[in-house]
Amino acid sequence: MSNYTDLIDTPVTSTMGMPSGYSDYRFIVQAAFVSDSLPIGSSPGSFIIGTSPIGGVRWRDVTADWAGVQFTRGGTPGSPPIAGEATIRLRNHDRKYSPFVSPFHAPATLVRFGLGNDSEWWPMFTGLVQSWNETPRARGRANFVEIRCWETSFLLANNDDPELASPVGAGESIVDRFDRILNAADWQFDATYTVTTPTSGFALQGTTIDTDLMSELRKVTDSIDYVVRSGKDGNLDITDRAVQWLHEDYRALGTDVPVVLDSLVTQNDDVRLLADFSAGRAFGVPTTYTNSGIASRYQRRSASKTDMVTIDPGGDADMIHLAARVLGRGDVTYRPESVRLEAQSAATWEFLKRADIGDMVHIDDPTSNVRFADYSIARMSHQITPRANRGIVWSCAVEFDVEVDSMWAVTDGPAIWDETRWDKSYWS
Repeated sequence: MSNYTDLIDTPVTSTMGMPSGYSDYRFIVQAAFVSDSLPIGSSPGSFIIGTSPIGGVRWRDVTADWAGVQFTRGGTPGSPPIAGEATIRLRNHDRKYSPFVSPFHAPATLVRFGLGNDSEWWPMFTGLVQSWNETPRARGRANFVEIRCWETSFLLANNDDPELASPVGAGESIVDRFDRILNAADWQFDATYTVTTPTSGFALQGTTIDTDLMSELRKVTDSIDYVVRSGKDGNLDITDRAVQWLHEDYRALGTDVPVVLDSLVTQNDDVRLLADFSAGRAFGVPTTYTNSGIASRYQRRSASKTDMVTIDPGGDADMIHLAARVLGRGDVTYRPESVRLEAQSAATWEFLKRADIGDMVHIDDPTSNVRFADYSIARMSHQITPRANRGIVWSCAVEFDVEVDSMWAVTDGPAIWDETRWDKSYWS
């Protein structure tokens, strides 16, 4: 077990953090520093990737100095999720976080924040520091440090070894391919696979690893309609789109979980509608599959993925499997684009606590007479600030996927309608 995995599995307690304002959950911000016995600022350093810290690395609770956080997880709607980014602000009036006091508060320090109590821990974000900067020339209470972090999956995107002389891995199973790529990256976290049939039975073509390792993972996931993303806990999630339900029973905005939307933006356009989809294996001949259910009055768009890395299991089952999923995801023009939520009710707290990128949700807003079913979360942009002695203020913009991912080439055309907004009073 790596140092990172050990850290990620460390539980939290009710003595950490600050009251969140929701039930008995506390909001907790932690950074991984070596030694939990020395004061911050005199510690021998923070945990840096690839090192063996003296005395072992421990989470240090820095919530008492926390002054706000902004973070985004996911990707642009219509694109694969990318490594999320967070900016954490810490009060530094006594200079204990200043780089010149403790030079090891540095890039690659592991940080995390989330909600927890004595029985459960709900991480919001786990990542590695990219920059640790002090407010220039500020004094006293005006002095802050801003810590910029990226989710752990950026390590895979930055890992681009020389291309192999000959292909390897022909006939591998899906999980074997994932494991081999992660081992090549010396991945220090866990990976969670949600692998279902029939895709788990598909074998893969060999590859020369001619792109970075995250792109290699996406070659596989795109070929079987899976998604690879950073988990909130720092581990890697590799998930079948067909089973991306929001923690089984939490999959509704305004229905099963009566979340009150603070605003709703919808689109009435044709970007989801596909008349046909061409699927083909790398170096093979593509086959075009048609969607006959689209009315002729709509712009007929086409999509293609002609570099699948699967091996024909007989009867083109792999291409049929992918084409059926892609064509089946979009058949109406009216769709949700985004909603904004404020953590003001128990239901909204529960949704924000549980929801993750790729989760499929319903939107049912009786005040605007709008209902959408089974839309995938593409990106969540959060802002959390402390409220003096009374918990936290948490707002979030939730953006939904257009359902036709740009990881496949789409023959585009002009959208035929436009955007509509609902602000709880009227449409505009």
